Amino acid sequence: MASLPFAGHVGAMTAVAAVRAGVPLVVAGASLDKPEVARRVAWSGVGKNLHTGRPGAGRVRRAVRQLARPEHARRARELGAKMAAAGGAGAAATLLEQLIVDRTRRDDGPDASVAAFTAR
Repeated sequence: MASLPFAGHVGAMTAVAAVRAGVPLVVAGASLDKPEVARRVAWSGVGKNLHTGRPGAGRVRRAVRQLARPEHARRARELGAKMAAAGGAGAAATLLEQLIVDRTRRDDGPDASVAAFTAR
């Protein structure tokens, strides 16, 4: 069964929550992060970017009807499953911490780059 799309002024957190729940998005919004979120939603295939912060009711209705087809909910579920498998914020923090440790081990200390530059 297809999920009905969520339509609204969607920011990053709403987009992530909807995709993780397998819900397609109809995205409007012209301020803050909303235009970038709308571009990413459309690019990833989990929704439609209305390219405006003030879409008319007919435009929203057409987009919701289009995205109510099962293939759109399926794409949202697929991407949501990939996001869940990636481990979320905890996994990202672990990867960043490991990157810092690896970079620190490779350097001779914080002044190594300055010493190498001034030795020229």
